[in-house]
Amino acid sequence: MGMVLYEMAMSPNAKRARLGLAETGAPFERREVNLLAGEQKTASYKAIHPLGRVPTLDDDGVVVWESGAILLYLADKFPEARLMPRALAERGHVYQWLTFGETSIHGYLGPMGFQMFRRTPEKRDQQILERGRQRMPEVLHVLDRQLEGKDYVVGAISIADCACAPWLELAPGFGIDLEPFPNVRAGCRACVRARAGTSRPASGGNVRGREERPAERPRKRIGDRAHDAARRRSVGVGIARAARRSGEVGLQRERAPLGGQIAPATGNREPGVSRTLGISVPLERGQRARPRNEHPRPMRPVPWRCGRRP
Repeated sequence: MGMVLYEMAMSPNAKRARLGLAETGAPFERREVNLLAGEQKTASYKAIHPLGRVPTLDDDGVVVWESGAILLYLADKFPEARLMPRALAERGHVYQWLTFGETSIHGYLGPMGFQMFRRTPEKRDQQILERGRQRMPEVLHVLDRQLEGKDYVVGAISIADCACAPWLELAPGFGIDLEPFPNVRAGCRACVRARAGTSRPASGGNVRGREERPAERPRKRIGDRAHDAARRRSVGVGIARAARRSGEVGLQRERAPLGGQIAPATGNREPGVSRTLGISVPLERGQRARPRNEHPRPMRPVPWRCGRRP
């Protein structure tokens, strides 16, 4: 059966578990539990999690719930992932910051998230929101000082980073300014950006850790000579195709002189203004230019061989 994670994609606590699973590199299956629809209160789900919350990890019959417990379980099950350091002193620091994420960060942002996500604006408890906005800067100052000169809380990435980053991503939406804390912002980006592509389900609903994102195609820069030349060529090809479809295949495929005039390849088409291309063609000697408001007579299609390049 393998590992099954019961979660809701928008839940920060569920994202903690996803980040930990992604770091292990082990395959797992995601099963969405729609909290807004009340699926967590069904008897089938409460048989797994008696409180009806997410996330819950089912590892071949071993059921673990609470995001912090899931992270500790994964660190012990996959020691090769190095989510937990081997040295006792470093392990103590990971335990410390893991608890810091559970109490100090989630202790304020969790109730704020409940008010923001589960309450309408007129029913939100403003005291809870204001208390979080007043207390969180002190918490962020402590974390910012810990992240000075490094991307992760305890040297390399660990379950402590998985516990702290998901809730901190939501802080600006709760009215908490992260601008005074550059190390916190950089740490969140380093943790979440590196693992963002691993939380997407593959075919069959399975998710594998450490998936590589497809390389992005380089953007073309306006003003680049090679780009401008390619753009002109593509425009010329498009004009030629439009001319062939409309029967104006008699136009020569030569660069137009200054002034936008293109000479006809054959003398059997009427000079004046091209209906399709919107450009002027030269007049033969003694001919009068047709006024723009005068409807031109239909043009006779020219065989393809007349417009073929030499």
